[in-house]
Amino acid sequence: MEIRFRYPLLFTFLTFGVYASQAAPTMYVDGTTGGGRMAAILYYSYMIWLVGNVVYWAGWLCRRTGRFREYLDKTVEKLKKYLVVYCGIVGVILAAVIYRFDLRDVSSYKAYRDWKQGWAEQYAKEWDERIEILRDDSVKKVEFQPLTVYPEMLLYTDLQPETGYIWVNSACAQYYGKEGVTITMP
Repeated sequence: MEIRFRYPLLFTFLTFGVYASQAAPTMYVDGTTGGGRMAAILYYSYMIWLVGNVVYWAGWLCRRTGRFREYLDKTVEKLKKYLVVYCGIVGVILAAVIYRFDLRDVSSYKAYRDWKQGWAEQYAKEWDERIEILRDDSVKKVEFQPLTVYPEMLLYTDLQPETGYIWVNSACAQYYGKEGVTITMP
């Protein structure tokens, strides 16, 4: 496969357009870049597009000066030699840091814990039971018991009691064609 890097200005304008279009919906709706999640998405996509543009422009410059193939061959050889060793060293260091400092906030640890303790399976079972009731057209007002487990890696929010953020319940009711969906507290 031959990479040509022919149109760096066009590439830059297109990537900027895609980046700007990510912010357009929230800017249109409420005049801001959105909440914390949206800001994080914009920040990380900015980094991706920035790196992509640097690589594209560097490729274009190398191509223009005629040193592209030679540079690419050297880079690939270096990567082959050091990438596996680098990943192994970083993995061992990361495992040591997690073990030494008891970093239980690391997402991979949380996912493992949710799986190992059976929380993910219990959560899926309880939601399967809820979905079965929600899909039943004969039931118009639905009341559920709270979930018994809250696996952090799977759960953003649950349905709410009458005093909670009931927009979650109304969205669920509207989606499934119910008159109301709520959680009854024991």
